[in-house]
Amino acid sequence: MTIGDRIKELRLKHPAHPSQTEIGRLIASTDFSAQSKIKRIEAGKQEPTVSEVFALADYFGVDRVWLLTGGEQKHTPSPPEPDHPPPVARDDLLLRSLMSAIDQLSARITDLSDRMNAQGTRLEQLHQKIDDTRNRMNEAAESQDISRLKRMNGTG
Repeated sequence: MTIGDRIKELRLKHPAHPSQTEIGRLIASTDFSAQSKIKRIEAGKQEPTVSEVFALADYFGVDRVWLLTGGEQKHTPSPPEPDHPPPVARDDLLLRSLMSAIDQLSARITDLSDRMNAQGTRLEQLHQKIDDTRNRMNEAAESQDISRLKRMNGTG
């Protein structure tokens, strides 16, 4: 059994039935990288780092050495209750989730701000075109009025 198999088994047997994304948030900064990282680890395509093994072992309440090696020293205290995950893991999971949400909101705000600035620039350009057109129309109207007056007076 690989470390990926052990992680998948722990995830599937955990009372809270956490998704790959939820577990991945313990070790990754975004939801996309979280899910894909755990998916690759569970499939045996990537090995977790030592700090990731520690975070996962702490979350699942299993011995770090057992999670890493699968050796005989399988110390598996009962998994945490769904409503009461280990405080450190729960806080870390919440913090990572909040930081990810803040990063996403920040990127969205920056994008919206850039769009608004671009729209403001376009609006200013449209106002300038309208003003230029209005001025040309006024000049044309004045020119026609002068031409008419000249024709009326017989000077044009």
